Amino acid sequence: MNRIALEIDRNLEILLREYYEYDFINTVNYEVHDILKEDITLLIMDDSDKNAELRLKLLKKYNIKVLFLSSDFDIQILRKYIRENLIFDFLKKKDYQLIEEIMGFITTQNNAKNKLFIDTSSMKVLVEPHDILYISYSKVIRKSVIKTSNQEYFTARHLFEIEGLLSRFSEFVRIERSNIVNMNRISGINFKEEMLIFDNNEILQLSRRILKKLETFWINSEDVIKL
Repeated sequence: MNRIALEIDRNLEILLREYYEYDFINTVNYEVHDILKEDITLLIMDDSDKNAELRLKLLKKYNIKVLFLSSDFDIQILRKYIRENLIFDFLKKKDYQLIEEIMGFITTQNNAKNKLFIDTSSMKVLVEPHDILYISYSKVIRKSVIKTSNQEYFTARHLFEIEGLLSRFSEFVRIERSNIVNMNRISGINFKEEMLIFDNNEILQLSRRILKKLETFWINSEDVIKL
């Protein structure tokens, strides 16, 4: 059974214990090294602690996955936590029923090791990181588009959330507000036509300014030998 640490207000803790059958443990007064001894799958924290950010920074040092539950849902603060990899994911407190979905994702992720679990409105798939060319955000459909070698997947997750989840894979670099690129799949940059070329001949249209920025990341890779 999954073991989950709780650092939340008492009423919410009672609610979770009644709703779920997970093995919960209250770690509010635990030192981080004591939490590690409990072999937890996830730590759930809420915004009732005024020193939450300091606690998150400490937990990050020990790679403890944190799900943050917020009552007022200050998106700027939550985006900051995601960017800095302080939290694994976040939910509104009233959406605590979605914890089961997040636990399913973590379990799948742990079992799949280095595979990526993509959950769209119509399908659930496991994808090898190398198969992904780039991920972009479409303002038209208001979804993130995950482009692989032979398929496109659409997800409601924002790009900043995906960026945080991909932080363990060094090959993925966010090159601008709307695009995350797999640097290992780039085969060329065409400045004249303003496009990025991938190793399967797929292209991504980007401005010359962005291409120049991307070039710096690309040619400075440890795998590239300059001639």
